Amino acid sequence: MNKETCLKKITAVTPPNLGGFAEGNAGGQAVRKQEGQLLYALCKVFLPKNILETGTHTGCSTNYLLKYAAEQNATVSTFDVESKAGKDIMQSLSANLILHKPKKRILSRKVRPVDIVNIRKLVLETATAGVDLFFHDSDHSYENAKWEYDNITALMKRGSVVVLHDVARQRHGTRQLFDEVECDWKHIFDTPNGLGLIVLK
Repeated sequence: MNKETCLKKITAVTPPNLGGFAEGNAGGQAVRKQEGQLLYALCKVFLPKNILETGTHTGCSTNYLLKYAAEQNATVSTFDVESKAGKDIMQSLSANLILHKPKKRILSRKVRPVDIVNIRKLVLETATAGVDLFFHDSDHSYENAKWEYDNITALMKRGSVVVLHDVARQRHGTRQLFDEVECDWKHIFDTPNGLGLIVLK
C-alpha cells in the first residue's frame, strides 16, 4: 500500500469515542482522544493481528487498540515500568489484552535499571512471537526509543507498522529517531503531540 492510498483510507475510517483526554485538556505526554482514534484508524487500515505497545500509562491508547482487537480477534500486548499503569483500561475490552507491569507499586522516580531490564526482556519475548504493529509511547529519550525500535523492528516483517508518539516536538528523542530511520515510507500526523507513522521496508 502506498502513502497516498493509506492516508485516504485512514480518513475514511469512523473511529469510536472511548474517552481519553479532550483536546487542550491533556497533561504531560498522555495520548489524547484524537490520537487514540487515529491509532484505531491505523489498525483498521493495516489490519495487524499482533499489536505491541510500550508505555501503557493510564490506558487511553490501549483502549483504542483493544477496541480494534476485539473487532478483529487481534491481541494487544502492552508494557510499562509503573505498577499503576493501565488503571483506565476498560474491562469490557480486556479479553484481548496482555498487560505487563510490576506487581509491586513503583513510582516514576523510583524506577530502577533492573525494572527496565526486566520489561525489555518481556518485550523481546513477545516480539519474537510476532508483531504487526508497534506503538512506542514509553520513555521518549533517544536512547530508549532507538533501543526499542532497533530490537523490535528486527523481528517484524516488511510492510509492518511502527507508530511513535510525540514526534511533533523537536526536542524529543522520538522525533530524532523518526527523522533518521530508513523505511519504505513515513508520515507525521498533525495531532497535538504528533504521531509518526513508519512503514517498514
